[in-house]
Amino acid sequence: MMRVRGIAFGILILLCLVVGTRLPAAAEQNVTGETATPVTGPVATAAETASTETGGDPAYIFLSEPRPFGYVIGDLVERSITMVVAEPARLQADAIPKVGRYDAWLELRKVDLVSHEDSQSTRYRLTLTYQIMNVVPEVQSIELPPLKLSFDGAQSFTREITSWPITVAPLTPEFVLARAGLEALRPDRAPSLMDTSAHRLRLWLYAALFFIVLSTYAYSRLGAAWLVRKPFARACREISKLESSRSRDAYRAALRAMHRAFDETNGATLFSERVAVFLDKHSRFAALRVEIEQFFALSRDEFFGGSEASHASPRKPDAASKVFLQSFCRAMREREAARGDVSHAA
Repeated sequence: MMRVRGIAFGILILLCLVVGTRLPAAAEQNVTGETATPVTGPVATAAETASTETGGDPAYIFLSEPRPFGYVIGDLVERSITMVVAEPARLQADAIPKVGRYDAWLELRKVDLVSHEDSQSTRYRLTLTYQIMNVVPEVQSIELPPLKLSFDGAQSFTREITSWPITVAPLTPEFVLARAGLEALRPDRAPSLMDTSAHRLRLWLYAALFFIVLSTYAYSRLGAAWLVRKPFARACREISKLESSRSRDAYRAALRAMHRAFDETNGATLFSERVAVFLDKHSRFAALRVEIEQFFALSRDEFFGGSEASHASPRKPDAASKVFLQSFCRAMREREAARGDVSHAA
């Protein structure tokens, strides 16, 4: 009985040893999750590729292919090729694909080659990243291009990798259900309104600050008088209202408006005999002495000159007198706005 158990135990150990020698190659493929695809030429096991003396094939190739469906324009598709090559064979650099456009659908965006050498073989991992560059009107099948890999060493040989099909779909369907306005082109969404109350408040504050600064400057330059309309300024305003009328009454009203401005500026009724005293007290009007004397002469002639019959007649004033009165009033207004009077005792 003990002998039978010993024989059974020995057989079990032998089976474990045999299975253990076959696990590494299979485990390597399952862990990586790579799917072997057909290649041109014989494919040997990993143990057979370790040496060329046994007469086995010097290259073992397996692929990691992308999923064959679910792609749209712009997606990246990655294809990975792993090659285990027995010494002294080497992958030729010319056999590696170049980055660039391949056809109407695909562009090779990135090529990544990693190699690892040991005493008996060289392991290459070639990763190709494609990008879908075109849109399709409906679901369509395209192919990742085939590859031809060349090796040199004791003897040159090639391996061909077949194409790999994938399907590409459009971003949107060609036809949309005509329901609830989905088929018609809709206008752009209106921009949302922003709260501008803070900006408006800031603008009002800036305007108030500007007004305060401007008022302060005007007060410092012109004093408080700039806030009140001055006598000759008021007279000019009254005369401008009478410009459209050509009657003698309007002309006389304009003369009276000028007399009121002189009286208010002088502080008392001003007669022609006191013009020199007036100009002494208000030197800013001195430059207009001739015009002032001419004005008083016109006024005297209008109100006091000529016969009594002439005063009752409805004759119209001459145009030159009206033009002079208007320009004279404006000149007095400008001198009135000037500062720096030098007053003298009468």
